[in-house]
Amino acid sequence: MVKYEDLSYIDYSASPITFFEMSGARLIFRLPEDGSSKGEGGSQSLDVDSDIYERDSVTGAQVAVLSDNNINYFDKVTLTRVGRMNVNFALIRVPLKDRGLTSILNKPEFRWWQSQYFYESYEPENEDIRKSFDDEGRVIRNEDLYIYSCIEDIEEVELHGVTFFRGLEGHHETWLTHWFNAPIADEFYLSIRMRVLGFRDDYFDSKESQKNMYERLMQDFLEHVSLKLTPEAIEKIQRYNNAK
Repeated sequence: MVKYEDLSYIDYSASPITFFEMSGARLIFRLPEDGSSKGEGGSQSLDVDSDIYERDSVTGAQVAVLSDNNINYFDKVTLTRVGRMNVNFALIRVPLKDRGLTSILNKPEFRWWQSQYFYESYEPENEDIRKSFDDEGRVIRNEDLYIYSCIEDIEEVELHGVTFFRGLEGHHETWLTHWFNAPIADEFYLSIRMRVLGFRDDYFDSKESQKNMYERLMQDFLEHVSLKLTPEAIEKIQRYNNAK
């Protein structure tokens, strides 16, 4: 069995700083140098109107990956790797006009977009699975169903003074990705996606203990993530909130 206390300590405060400026917003985070994560740090200012995106053919969104790394976890006694967490940062541009939206700084519009984004990404696969039935009408391969957060499942969480929207996506047994999204301008948002991998099920005495440790690992990392919005974005968010 592996407990949180059995893992070697990751000193994020001593890890290299990575800095991005995008549409006036500033993102700062730390990645450890452990042979898997790049952890090289650095500073970059993004021209959000330049050719930095890949278009999602399903949703029409444009996605620019800022960082994609693995954080390794080791047993502090044996020093063997027992698991890892994939951390992905991306800047996403929403096709506002195509979706009849005005601004994702408006919470209802952003919540709708997020749920729609994952619905469109996963429902076609689920629908194909649901069409497979046995002779008695039972679903075949229902263990392959994908899950995603519907609009009522999306949580609002505060990270260093900025509201992020949190949800889940993925396969209900083999992998789950936890995402934290924050709008930074009318059509742009930052997406942080984290997936814990490699820890064997028999490391844990229950699903609940496994879930709790994964949550602690994610929070350890998020504690060293900072997003600063522009005054204009903050003013718009407040204006939309006050107009409820």
